[in-house]
Amino acid sequence: MAQELDALADAFRQAGAHVIQNKEDPPAEVINYTYGWLGKYGKHWAFHAQAFGEVFGNVLVNFHETQPSIRYNCVEYIEAFMGLVENDPNAVWLTMPDPLPMPTAFGVGLSPGDIRIFPNKLIVVGHGVHNPAYINDLSKPRSSGNELGAEVLRRMLKPFGWRVEQVYFDANYGYHIDCLMPVIREGLLAVNENVLLTPLPKELADWEVINIDPEEYVIGAGNTTPLSRDAIIITAGAKQFINEVEKRGVNVVPVPFDTVYSQTGSGIHCATFSYWREDD
Repeated sequence: MAQELDALADAFRQAGAHVIQNKEDPPAEVINYTYGWLGKYGKHWAFHAQAFGEVFGNVLVNFHETQPSIRYNCVEYIEAFMGLVENDPNAVWLTMPDPLPMPTAFGVGLSPGDIRIFPNKLIVVGHGVHNPAYINDLSKPRSSGNELGAEVLRRMLKPFGWRVEQVYFDANYGYHIDCLMPVIREGLLAVNENVLLTPLPKELADWEVINIDPEEYVIGAGNTTPLSRDAIIITAGAKQFINEVEKRGVNVVPVPFDTVYSQTGSGIHCATFSYWREDD
């Protein structure tokens, strides 16, 4: 896992990105921060950088990941975010309330789950259900966030001109929308034809869609990170998906990530927090 994470960091560096990668062993106080109320499953999980939240233009929003044990990994990189605020007078930092320690519905707390960002300040939040009949039954668990968390995110970002839309997907294919529907570049995304249970926003209706083989979902094909409009990092094992992306003139940088994904169920996008982007 450490070797694969280093390979990912190197791919970013070779593309010209500045990488903050904390390789120090965290102190016991950090490792055990959530242990008191979560038990053996609650120890600190450092590499899930994306679980910290997301950046929308100049607005950093801290919202919480589904797995409670990785909600607190921002402590690994807190100085970088403080530096961002100190050095950029236009930077805004917003955060949702910590969901723990307290009982929460289905262990999710107040969270929109994972998202995908599109042009023109459009955010798509995905909620996974194991049966389409559960969409209108809020007593049933969601595999990614919840509707209340999405509504809170909508209200937080509305003053900054962002729009939040929700879709539902079949959680039998994967637990998060960012594991199932990568945005490759403007006008091009990928998702298996059976994954989405409700339509995407109408302005995406004309986008080209690459169909991802479900067998490649299980190795992390859908969990990708763009490097530019013309380049993207994809897990090296997703040969079919890589071939389809390259057919569209996009340069694929393959990074071996099989071990990380098989051990954690989270991939390249989950391990990456982009706190500064030149465009959205």
